[in-house]
Amino acid sequence: MKKFYIILFLTSFIIFFSFLGCVSAANLTVNPGNSIQAAVNNASAGDLIVVNDNNGSSYTYTENVVINKKLTLKSKTLGHVTIRALNPSLSTLIINSDGSGSTIQGFMIKGSSATDCNGIYLNGVSNCNITGNFLTNNYNGIRLLAGSNNNIQNNSIFNNSWMAVTVVNSNNNIIKNNTIINNEYCIYLRNSKNIDIIENNLAGGGMYGINPQYSTANIKFNKITGCTTFGIVNQENSAINATNNWWGKNNPTASTNPISDICNFSGTITYNPWLTLTITSSTNSLSHNTTCNITADLTHNNAGANTSLLGKIPDNIPIKFTTTLGKIITTTVPSKNGKAESTFNSGTISGLSTISAILDGQRVSKTLYVIGVYNSRTLKGYTSIQTAINEAITGDTILLENGTYTEHIIVTKPLTIKTKEKNKVTIQASNPANHVIIVRSHGTTIQGLTVKGASDKSIGILLDSNANIRSSNCTVKDNYVTNNYYGIYSLGNNNTIQNNTAINNQWMGVILIDATNNLIKNNTITKNEYCIYLRNSKNIDIIENNLAGGGMYGINPQYSTANIKFNKITGCTTFGIVNQENSAINATNNWWGKNNPTASTNPISDICNFSGTITYNPWLTLTITSSTNSLSHNTTCNITADLTRNSKGTATTAQGHIPDGIPINFTANRGIITSPLYTKNGKANSTFSRGSIPSGVVTITATLDNQSVQTIITLIADTTKPVVTTNLVGGIYNTTKSVTLTASDNLDLNPVIYYSLNNGSTWNSKVKTVTLNLNQGITNLKFYARNAANNTCTNQTITYTIDITKPTVTANPLGGTYNTIKTVKLTATDNLDPQPTIYYTINGTNPTTSSTRYTKPINIVKTATLKFMAVDFVGNQAQVQSQTYENFYKPF
Repeated sequence: MKKFYIILFLTSFIIFFSFLGCVSAANLTVNPGNSIQAAVNNASAGDLIVVNDNNGSSYTYTENVVINKKLTLKSKTLGHVTIRALNPSLSTLIINSDGSGSTIQGFMIKGSSATDCNGIYLNGVSNCNITGNFLTNNYNGIRLLAGSNNNIQNNSIFNNSWMAVTVVNSNNNIIKNNTIINNEYCIYLRNSKNIDIIENNLAGGGMYGINPQYSTANIKFNKITGCTTFGIVNQENSAINATNNWWGKNNPTASTNPISDICNFSGTITYNPWLTLTITSSTNSLSHNTTCNITADLTHNNAGANTSLLGKIPDNIPIKFTTTLGKIITTTVPSKNGKAESTFNSGTISGLSTISAILDGQRVSKTLYVIGVYNSRTLKGYTSIQTAINEAITGDTILLENGTYTEHIIVTKPLTIKTKEKNKVTIQASNPANHVIIVRSHGTTIQGLTVKGASDKSIGILLDSNANIRSSNCTVKDNYVTNNYYGIYSLGNNNTIQNNTAINNQWMGVILIDATNNLIKNNTITKNEYCIYLRNSKNIDIIENNLAGGGMYGINPQYSTANIKFNKITGCTTFGIVNQENSAINATNNWWGKNNPTASTNPISDICNFSGTITYNPWLTLTITSSTNSLSHNTTCNITADLTRNSKGTATTAQGHIPDGIPINFTANRGIITSPLYTKNGKANSTFSRGSIPSGVVTITATLDNQSVQTIITLIADTTKPVVTTNLVGGIYNTTKSVTLTASDNLDLNPVIYYSLNNGSTWNSKVKTVTLNLNQGITNLKFYARNAANNTCTNQTITYTIDITKPTVTANPLGGTYNTIKTVKLTATDNLDPQPTIYYTINGTNPTTSSTRYTKPINIVKTATLKFMAVDFVGNQAQVQSQTYENFYKPF
């Protein structure tokens, strides 16, 4: 028992003192308009004082605060509460030795601007935490005098007149992860031992980063940059370990001359190794429009050691990324754990991309290969087309990714150079005085490129000839050649120039000199001074090209022979074709922009023959036809613009046709016609719709270049009314039905039916046919039809009765036991039939329509079972009912 009381006493004692411990610290609040100092005075040691802002908005308390007890003084919202010195000749916030162990957190502290005054003055304290504060516009930010084991961490200290942090006669203190900028001294130590200065951003703006005197300190993983005199200056025999810091460059300067990173006037300072900035990428090469990671790294020192496990520079240091090619997705990235990572997109231009990371005065770079060129046989990638050509062997195919390649290309072996997607690869001349592509081989193909930039009397694509080789059997196709002096230039034999666009070249679109048996087919050549120029070239086929002029000449042969057919040669300012220097030219079956081309040596003619022979007759002519000569309302017909016959009326389809894709405009003075339409195999087909326009005639015109041709269609007058038929006659039905109305007309294929299901109260319409569901009751269906000529047939009415409701029968009196003769009356009712027919039996059998018909009341003179039912006029039959009458009547 005694043991029990002892245990009970000890338990009560523990609970009592535990309770005392719980209630010994209080939470106090300070609201706007109240005094922080008053709260401090009223608080007990260990209390928490929370200083409120103005309901989420910033608020300033103007006072000087002195703490002489252990307290936690905390702003409710980081940075929203400012303590401004009432007296700028005193420190804004002082903690004296009795306030050891206190915490100051989250304030903006300012205004102690008089000489030697401080934002926070720690006077002889130990174990205090100064964290998360902003100190500005003071003489000194934080001053620690004769204190130990204090922690100054995560503060921003800026724009103070003299020193950001001053530590005097103090030992074993930590200054960590603060941002200190634009103070004359960032950190000053005097006669202080074992000071840890770690992971601070000392961004200078004043004379000194760190100035130790008569002190020892461990200074690591700080960013110490931008000081006007020294990053660190060691004086008065201090012993400093300042390894693994970032000094703003990979090779910091150590000198007693001003503007050095490290200065040692006396004592010792160890600063080697230091942190260095490097740059890495997740790959060394990538293809067009792909991405890779780029990392700026400050986790290694100049000795090559990885320092990640020892510490890191402060987070959120901005590092800038640049590139000479492609794109950096995020150009400025804050550091995290000593690294900053961005993303590089290679874009569409091949080559060497120099990617740089820049921090303070240091730029580090690395080269990435943006590969857009592949050899389809070896699958090897290249950054330039010429390199791929040089390494290829005869017959190889060089594939180009989409993008722009700035280079000049020389092909000296039979190769195919092509794009993965037509006209999405540009080869841009790096020097406008040099040709873009030179072919000096047999059997080479150049396909799908945009070739541009050889504007200084140079050539886009040159099929070359010299003493060693004449480029022959080459193919140039599907290219877009522009902004050169000459577009495509052939000096060889048996070459094919096909499906190219040569546009906006300064002089000639296509030029052949000393060439034989070349084919120029299905090209679009426009806005060059000459579309095609031939000199001393034989057996040249120029077929199905769109030579849309824009310059002086369409085709200019000199000392040449050529077969020129099925071309569109229009829009030249001087001549469509000009024959010179005794050339022999067959230029029949071409389209000259009109049905009667002009032949003259006077400028602005289609055909000019100065010398030699040129045969141009017959030429192609434009005609127009329609699929019918007459149209009824709301009907259509096909209209065809035709360039497949020549001026002699001969069909030329079997021989060839003008280029596809030539736009022909169609117009009609009435109705609707589709325009423009584009040629296909020498024809363009449109559709004319009459719509509801009245009778008469319509003129339809097709126009190409300077030629218009017309056809006339008669619009037929329509006086015949449409007819509407039904598939269900009017009447009475005992099941649900549907009726279909169908309209027909002699001309209009789609007359409109108008109908009403409520005797004309509301109307609906539908084209040609409509099916309607008929439900219970009487429906008076009205309907008529109207055609496109507004002819309307007679309004018809049909009545449909749908009755699916059975009649009901009642007996009076009901069955029962009686001792007198009973006269039973049967009564039938129905929703539509006023007199349903009743049938009955009294012999126990179920009545049918063959049973006795009820015409008058029934006398029951003896026991009997009366069964009865009714049938309405549409045949709905009621259920059989039964009534039993027990009659004990006995006559006297």
